[in-house]
Amino acid sequence: MSTTAGHFKADMGIDSSGSLRRVLLGGALCGICWLLVTLVWGWWTRPAKFPTGPGGPPVVNVPSRLQQFRPVMPAAPSVPGLVRGTPAPVPGFENIPWMKSPTLSADLKSIVYVTYAGEVRLDDLVLSERDSITGRFTGHQVITSLSSPDREAHPALSPDGLELIFVRLKEPAELWVARRSQRGAEFGPPRRWQPQGDDFPEEHHDAPQFLDSQTALYAVSDAGFTHRRHFLARRSGPGAPFLVQRELSFANPWPRYFVTDQGRRAFCPSEQGIELTVSPRGTGEFLPAEVLLPQHTLGQNLTKFDDTFWVAPREDVIFFCGESGLKAFAGHRLWMVRL
Repeated sequence: MSTTAGHFKADMGIDSSGSLRRVLLGGALCGICWLLVTLVWGWWTRPAKFPTGPGGPPVVNVPSRLQQFRPVMPAAPSVPGLVRGTPAPVPGFENIPWMKSPTLSADLKSIVYVTYAGEVRLDDLVLSERDSITGRFTGHQVITSLSSPDREAHPALSPDGLELIFVRLKEPAELWVARRSQRGAEFGPPRRWQPQGDDFPEEHHDAPQFLDSQTALYAVSDAGFTHRRHFLARRSGPGAPFLVQRELSFANPWPRYFVTDQGRRAFCPSEQGIELTVSPRGTGEFLPAEVLLPQHTLGQNLTKFDDTFWVAPREDVIFFCGESGLKAFAGHRLWMVRL
């Protein structure tokens, strides 16, 4: 039977071994084609990879929070000759025995500060001026037109040096303003300063500051000093009334803030030194502050005696009062430190 079947297949032209080889060859070719297609598709759709150098992948230096908060320093400092981070005495204040709360004009040539005036007037505001940024302040004249039986405190000088907002420590504390016609002239009689739209006329007002010639900052505290708020006020031009523009929201509202960068950056004193915070655009709220100048750099705890300091318009020099570690200038002095 097998012989008969073999002859039958041969007679019919059927070669069983050749057919099997063709089937196996076709399957192998299909498998190879599928593998090639898979490899090509995998190569084409692979995720992009960054090139690596001879030392491995590039190192990305992420700036710290303080580096992100800090202002950009100018190429030429506001005050020539200052060493970064080292306080230097301000010329012309060597013989001033006691002072606090400095405020300067934008050109750093006029300064108003507070000095002790005795048991009758308590504190007075004093004006001093100089001819150049590196020159000595001279004169040191009490602004008699602003003296009163109340304690005058925390002056804020306008950028042009012609307008002065200050605090009278009454019950409650009030803000007053005085003007002068030009540099070297006397300040005229003061008047009460309260922006339109201020909803807290019976509460304590303090911490005034000019951000620019038409924008001012101030703070309001309730009678029991349990709540504190900071406001920006703006006017349309010289002589126009100030209008409350918006409230600044701080994580800690109690320090005496010095605000710059159109209300987006703020410096404040603390037991750790001078701190810095910023308000991200569009949020209206300031982030928790970072230490900018540590206490040991300044030589004292700024909150212990006088917590008012002044920052130059270019934000690279800070003027403050206090004790410093420099032996040649021991005592309570006016200092400047470059950031």
